[in-house]
Amino acid sequence: MINRVARGDQDEINHLVRFRFAESETISSVTLTVRRLIDAITDSHSYVMSFERIAESPVAAIGNASAVPVDASAVEELEDELQRTRDHLQAVVEELETSNEELQALNEELQASIEELQASNEELETTNEELQATNEELTTVNDELQAKSILLTDTNETLVNIQRSLDMGLVVVDTDHRVTRFTPQAVRLFGILPDDVGHKLTKLPRHIEIPDFENLIDRVVETGTPVRQQIDRAGEKYLMNISPYRRDQGIISGAVLTFTETTRLSETIDRAAMFGEMLDTMGRSINEGVMIFSPGFAEMHFVSERLEKLVMRQADVLKRDSDTYLDLIDAKDRDAVVKSYKNADLDSWDLTYKLNRRDGTAITVRDVAKRHSLDSVDREVMSSTITVVE
Repeated sequence: MINRVARGDQDEINHLVRFRFAESETISSVTLTVRRLIDAITDSHSYVMSFERIAESPVAAIGNASAVPVDASAVEELEDELQRTRDHLQAVVEELETSNEELQALNEELQASIEELQASNEELETTNEELQATNEELTTVNDELQAKSILLTDTNETLVNIQRSLDMGLVVVDTDHRVTRFTPQAVRLFGILPDDVGHKLTKLPRHIEIPDFENLIDRVVETGTPVRQQIDRAGEKYLMNISPYRRDQGIISGAVLTFTETTRLSETIDRAAMFGEMLDTMGRSINEGVMIFSPGFAEMHFVSERLEKLVMRQADVLKRDSDTYLDLIDAKDRDAVVKSYKNADLDSWDLTYKLNRRDGTAITVRDVAKRHSLDSVDREVMSSTITVVE
């Protein structure tokens, strides 16, 4: 009845119900009334059911069909209501079954999703472990790289300090002649600035003329054979040395150019050559044989032409092996003479002894020696003048 009121347009429905209690001789009648109430404020509906009891009647009277009137419309309404209730219950059951199937399917989907999530979680855990292991490896590699970076920095600083301390011009170039390193002394010969690193050395301005400079570098890079050459610049002399720059495995990746100033060395060499010529000239002009040697007779520096003729030995032979001269001394005199020559602390001597010459003849000579100090080179030498006695 409530459903009928809720679905219908009527606000009130009445229904007569007859019933009998067990072991009762009378039949009771009750009128059921359902009313719809509307809240004007919230516009919501509520329903009120009331029961109105009617006077009781004997059972016998009810048994007589003609005595008790049957409400056919009420019975039909009850049957309709019962049928609607059954249909409604059937629809509810079907909806419940459908909902149950959907819930079952949803539950299976949820179960599958849970399994997938568990699998994903396991994969994530595995990935996390791998990432942790990778992170540890990266940490180790980073520590190694940091240590190598510190070592490289120290090595580079050491190399820079070595470059600064070199008393020569040094330039390192790659196979394309591009400057990779240079020392401050190189600025005297090349117009190199710090910003010129990476530029071709052969294209930079030079303060010295080097013939066929580019080809010299290429030849060293290609063959691996160093090139050494003397070059001049406004009264200054330099020894240029171009060597291959080799990496690990012996691969040539450029060239190292060094420029050593040899002006004073060249002057010293020239002066020494001049003094040598003067000494040779003096040796030829005197009648005595002359030797100049280090104390202890370890090295012979000069042999005059007259002495070569006296002993019949070339100066080169005597210079190469100073004991050659001692071998010429007669056996009777040799021990005493050798003792004087080999004594590095002896300042002078005056000896007379016999020399056996290559042609089999023998001569007696007087040997007068004296120690000299050479202040310019901080050295001491011995000079010996040998005169034929007979």
